[in-house]
Amino acid sequence: MLGGSMLAASLYMLALWLVLWRIGYVVFPTSGLFWSSLAVTVAINITFEIFRFKAYGLVDMAMIAPFAGISPILTILTSWLIISEAPTAGGALGIFLIAFSIYFLHIGDGQSWANITAPFRAIWKNRGVRYGFLASIPPALSIVFDKKAVLASDPISFALFALFFIGLGAWIFDFLAQGKTNFLRQINGERIGRFFRINLLLFVSNISFTFMFLFDNVPNVSALRRLVIVAEVILGYYMLKQRSNIKKRIIASLGVVAGCILIAIFR
Repeated sequence: MLGGSMLAASLYMLALWLVLWRIGYVVFPTSGLFWSSLAVTVAINITFEIFRFKAYGLVDMAMIAPFAGISPILTILTSWLIISEAPTAGGALGIFLIAFSIYFLHIGDGQSWANITAPFRAIWKNRGVRYGFLASIPPALSIVFDKKAVLASDPISFALFALFFIGLGAWIFDFLAQGKTNFLRQINGERIGRFFRINLLLFVSNISFTFMFLFDNVPNVSALRRLVIVAEVILGYYMLKQRSNIKKRIIASLGVVAGCILIAIFR
């Protein structure tokens, strides 16, 4: 229930926004550029959720996970076309290294060309994989409008309204797609406390993400968000005992870290 998670995180964001509004740090956005950019990014993100939902219903997640690395590369093009932002040559190298590391992490074992290209070849044969590939495109567009909205207001106001409207749209889609019975079955009163504690992390991550736009260009921000892969590998190893293919996971994590270092040096 991603929609529910985002709505929960928006409650934390609302509390923070009200405190900051009270002391004069933020104001209610009135810019037409803010609301138009927000509307675009909300629509794109809901489209992303629909593609991803359809993909997960048709194919194993492992078959579409490699496409997670595509968005940062596509963002180089969309950012340049829409807002004329582009990374440096060294930054672009870091972005490609991060994207390749993520792709390497999720492809199957084996170094053959057939294995490396399997996800892309499956696009033409499997409808679920096609949806998975299409789901990699919207984030490369929406992040550009995220920055436009942030610069037209402030990071906290954008995070509040983006979380709320995207969460509401995804929540409604979940309800329509799953039906009332299956949807309500996911809501367990005994888990509400844990649900809100977990989504406190979503609240914190969104604050960090939106403030990044004030300090770096869009392609770099898109790539640096993938640093979460390193945390997933570490937490998976120690907390979930996910120790299969650990050598591969470590190599991919080091590739992501190296890419982030290149971005930091050549930004």
